[in-house]
Amino acid sequence: MGENEFIEVAAEELKDDELIHLAEQRGYVIHKPRPIETPVLDVSSLTGRDRLKFAVVSCTHFGSKYQQLTALREFTQYADRVTKVDLFIHAGDFGDGPTARHKNPQDVFKHDYESHLDYYVETLPRTRKPWKIISGNHDDWWGIDGGPDIIKTLCEQRDDCEYLGKSLGYLNFKDTLIEVTHLNTGSAYAYSYKPQKHIESLSVERRPNVSLIGNFHKFCAIYYRNVLAIQLPSFQAQTPWMAGKSLVSEVGGVIVEVGLHRKGLTPSTQFEVVYTFTPRANDWP
Repeated sequence: MGENEFIEVAAEELKDDELIHLAEQRGYVIHKPRPIETPVLDVSSLTGRDRLKFAVVSCTHFGSKYQQLTALREFTQYADRVTKVDLFIHAGDFGDGPTARHKNPQDVFKHDYESHLDYYVETLPRTRKPWKIISGNHDDWWGIDGGPDIIKTLCEQRDDCEYLGKSLGYLNFKDTLIEVTHLNTGSAYAYSYKPQKHIESLSVERRPNVSLIGNFHKFCAIYYRNVLAIQLPSFQAQTPWMAGKSLVSEVGGVIVEVGLHRKGLTPSTQFEVVYTFTPRANDWP
């Protein structure tokens, strides 16, 4: 028996805790990745085809005087009627959050929880296909201030909306895993930096085929470590606070199509970015 065979047989006879103890005695630190805890929503039944097409929006910031509601309506209508998507996804920061947490409260036109919730229910465009939604850091501010989960409540009041989770959700289409996440970190000058760092932070067990990333208000698509990461633009124009921080806010949405390669290879994807290059001023009631 060779050395490698002996080690393999010995390892099989040892229990996990015995192997860990042996490795730690030799100076190693053992880490076992945690499995995905967020529920995975299967959307395979939404289409009879082998490919799934969906529209993704993020950072609509309803309640902000810099929201781009007209652009959002135009995008959802195009996705719904022209490209005929199978579903819509919202990747967080649905609203602009509580006034008390804004450094410039004069930049919002909705202030209390009830007025925000009513406006969300009324304003999210009605489409022929369902919405799947996660919260973002601005949405989660309501919970920090002691309020309920405003996005979960929204989904309970709209029969076309389904809540995926707090800042993170997963969809599965015929074994193609799609992550929807809203990262609560600062922006980077290099657009690809944050998507790359996010993918690097994922264990193999949690690594999706496609990652849809909200928060940064900038579009970037990168294929990295077998993950297609799409950093999403927003539907909010640049605010004075952003301008003071030299932060760009790109306005637009993304249409993504995923599915198995026709030869049975790894999932194939394609996407279309729909920009609004000139934001509208005063696009609020």
